[in-house]
Amino acid sequence: MDTPTQLDSLKNGAIDIGVLRARREYPQGVDAVVMHVEHLAVAMADNHFLCLKDQLFPQDLSGESFVIPQFDEKEGFSEILADLARQGGFPDRPYQRVKDFMSAVTLAAAGYGVVLAPDSILSLSPPGITYRRIAGFERDVKLALAFRTRGNSPAVEALIGKVRAR
Repeated sequence: MDTPTQLDSLKNGAIDIGVLRARREYPQGVDAVVMHVEHLAVAMADNHFLCLKDQLFPQDLSGESFVIPQFDEKEGFSEILADLARQGGFPDRPYQRVKDFMSAVTLAAAGYGVVLAPDSILSLSPPGITYRRIAGFERDVKLALAFRTRGNSPAVEALIGKVRAR
């Protein structure tokens, strides 16, 4: 499930837990605890001219078309991309939205743009993709365990406790 669907499903009791990108705020009756923090990299086709650089800086991405997995929300990767654009001194121009990272990375491999992606995507990528970190861009993304604030089963409470104890 995508993040908005997980949050709705938690609120209405259809699911007990969700694994999603952490956010600043959660719906009433839903909370979360961060489980994992990931750095970001840029995914691009192996033949992209930026692959010739060992290190990328935010301003190196000024002329790029971005493909991002983003739902119709203000939080998420579009917000991170806006921060990158500000830091790189380029306009936060329109970009292509897709529903998931695999679609985004596949489009990048085909030469339709570049993707700002978390580290976990590196191991799932199709052939034809190169990743480069962005020097001086310190944003990261957090993966969280989301849950209802009341009425959880003992098993869910135990899982929440284990994650919090890490």
